[in-house]
Amino acid sequence: MFRIQNKELDLLAAYNRKEGPSKSSKVLKYVSIPLGLFLVFAMAFIFIFVMNRTVQNKIDDVQLLNEEIQLKIDATDKEPYYKLATLKATYSSLQSVDNTIASLPELTKKQVLTLKNSLLSNMTLNSLSFDQEAKTIAASFTSMNVQNIEKYISNLKTKYQMTNISYNGYQQTKKTNTVGTGEFDALTGQEITTTSETTFYSFSIVILLDGGAQ
Repeated sequence: MFRIQNKELDLLAAYNRKEGPSKSSKVLKYVSIPLGLFLVFAMAFIFIFVMNRTVQNKIDDVQLLNEEIQLKIDATDKEPYYKLATLKATYSSLQSVDNTIASLPELTKKQVLTLKNSLLSNMTLNSLSFDQEAKTIAASFTSMNVQNIEKYISNLKTKYQMTNISYNGYQQTKKTNTVGTGEFDALTGQEITTTSETTFYSFSIVILLDGGAQ
């Protein structure tokens, strides 16, 4: 009978054990979720750390390469580059001057020859000047024939296309000329001379070149 009671007690204990999960199971149940989350975050952190480290290593390699290239550049003889920069600056200055000169009106040999070769009979070109700032040619003349003055200016305008000519009239001048005859006065011993009077006309013109102020 004693044994049966023990068996009944054992069965009762076994029944009581099957009533629910053990205490260790309950603890494991509550710990497993936070532990799983911790492992997930830990793995994610490790992955991000490794990736950042890899990227940083690549950045360091690129910076090191740049430093090596810069050292090579600094060690290079830069004098040819400085000379090239100086030549470029000089060329730019010369080009600017050349463009400025090209934009200015020019006094050409052809213009001078035109003024000279188109002179009429008994007409003389006395002086010729060029004003670069005013872009004008000034010329003075002498003519023995007053009618040739207007004709000369008309020829410059029509034949040689010098349309921008300013003319303010002429000045009449008389000159007395004394010429020896080669004969001598028997009483005084002096050479016999003859006197003649010459009339001539002085005038000036101003020619405005292309590009000058109207």
